[in-house]
Amino acid sequence: MEAIVEVAVEAVEVPVESASPEPENLSFEGAMARLEELVASLEGGDLGLEASIDAYEEGLQLARACIERLDKAELRVQQLSENSFGTPLGAPEAIDN
Repeated sequence: MEAIVEVAVEAVEVPVESASPEPENLSFEGAMARLEELVASLEGGDLGLEASIDAYEEGLQLARACIERLDKAELRVQQLSENSFGTPLGAPEAIDN
């Protein structure tokens, strides 16, 4: 006698977007921490398809926001490190002047 067993498999939907703030409202460190959470959730493999796509989308937004902040920080440091002639401080040309 063979018994037929039906097993219902439900996708585990972990709320990835638990009212997370917009990337623009997070500090750089906060955005990076949230991005790390999302990566861990995606790597864990416990998210369903829709939750995975949502997490990926949020991660892209966070990554873009972080890159934008890093670019702005780099520009600011560069501006602070240049003399009034645009020559980087500490460069041989800056020392001679």
